[in-house]
Amino acid sequence: MADIGKAWWLIDAIVSHQPKAMKDTMLRGMQFWTLNVHDDHSATLICERDSGDVAITQEIPYSDFPLDEIKIWLEPGYTDIGNGPQTVMVAMLPSER
Repeated sequence: MADIGKAWWLIDAIVSHQPKAMKDTMLRGMQFWTLNVHDDHSATLICERDSGDVAITQEIPYSDFPLDEIKIWLEPGYTDIGNGPQTVMVAMLPSER
């Protein structure tokens, strides 16, 4: 998605909100992100704890993202790279779950 849609900026935006998200108990377990691109090419990025329970919103003045909407889910995963086992957030499209 990031390569084909030229949207590494979207991954960067989601990562930039993780310090705030990690302070929220529910968001530490699962995050539901949606990017909505508007007709004027502005966009809104939202993170929900659950359907309709918005935790984070970011207005984006301009986006050339090729879709009107995309959903990205984040959930905890584990890695053993580096200094032993650690928890990381794994991003996926809903179809990848």
